[in-house]
Amino acid sequence: MSNIFEINFLKYIKQAAQITPGDKILLAYSGGLDSSCLLYLLFKFRDMLDITTEAFYLNHGIRESDELNAELEIVKNNCAAYNTPLTIAAADIKKMARDQKLCVEDTARKVRYGLLSRAALE
Repeated sequence: MSNIFEINFLKYIKQAAQITPGDKILLAYSGGLDSSCLLYLLFKFRDMLDITTEAFYLNHGIRESDELNAELEIVKNNCAAYNTPLTIAAADIKKMARDQKLCVEDTARKVRYGLLSRAALE
């Protein structure tokens, strides 16, 4: 391994002691650059770290169908390429935000964290 980025990732994991052998990691995976990078790194070092990984994607019901379908294709393809099981959930965030008189961002965060917690327990 000669990539300084990968070396620093492993160094951080060891120093922070956030991941221990035998852990099962549930990655909140949006298909964006940050979560795609983390998916790659967890896959690459899965055996070395002695972990298993799964991904969780939430369709917030906000994006147009063309954009959503393109994003979902990326998410599914990356998870398949990295042999990572994927759970896909959906929620009508706009409706929930209106009903609860909250902003869309706060509602999305609360719903995402709640669904992630539930998926992690399962």
